[in-house]
Amino acid sequence: MEESNCDNNRECPCTYNCPRHGKCCECVAHHRDNNEGVPGCFFSKEAEATYDRSIEALARDYGINIVNECQEEKQDDDISESNMPKFTGLSHVCIFVDDMMEATNYYKKLLGAVPDHYLQHWRNEGFFKAGGFIDEASDGDVSIAFLNVPGTKLTLELMQYHYPKGRKEPIIFAANDVSGARHVALKITNIEEAFEHIKNMPDTRLINDTDDYKVFMISETKPDEVHFFDQNKDEIDSRNEETAKILSGVKYFYFIDKYGLQWEFEQGHTDIGD
Repeated sequence: MEESNCDNNRECPCTYNCPRHGKCCECVAHHRDNNEGVPGCFFSKEAEATYDRSIEALARDYGINIVNECQEEKQDDDISESNMPKFTGLSHVCIFVDDMMEATNYYKKLLGAVPDHYLQHWRNEGFFKAGGFIDEASDGDVSIAFLNVPGTKLTLELMQYHYPKGRKEPIIFAANDVSGARHVALKITNIEEAFEHIKNMPDTRLINDTDDYKVFMISETKPDEVHFFDQNKDEIDSRNEETAKILSGVKYFYFIDKYGLQWEFEQGHTDIGD
């Protein structure tokens, strides 16, 4: 069968960096043959920018729920405890940046993070294949730095892609947007001073930039507002009382760093985390 020409004169709205921009037939064939979901031009501008090309993402973009009750029951039946991940701890939080060394200095100033080690212009096919860049793995080029946040067990992984290149501008979400992991929370002991520090940091903004925003304490929480998963709905014991007491004394605030990551600094939340 003779291959037909595919001439396209429309501007390609996809922002992902690939060699098939404006080549609709090649693009569709690539997504089909590599099981990469739906081409970006099918999505709204906002949904396209997430780079989630799955059928499920397209359905969500159009307000369609494609999971029915039978599918949910089957998914529940397929879960096997023997196959559950066996966690040993939190590895790291990865932040994509446009300049690894500049970002290292930024987080040193922002959080007092201590640089540990880094990989400069790392060309490792296995890394890129594991990251989903099967076709581009042989040309992949990335720089990565690892920093430890003092007083915590948190490691930051700062990752700068040289190739393949992605979007350079971070997407800033509102505090109540559905968009995956919403923030990283760190426990501190000097929240008022920390608020002033963040407020004066360049390239960093508080979640609310009005003069009314400050460190707030959680309002009084009552024991009957707290529920444990092993309790009946109306059951209350000492755990409810203790947790309600702790919550009523928690202070916190949100801010967004220059790379679009939302953080929470909190004081007094002693019942969760390490």
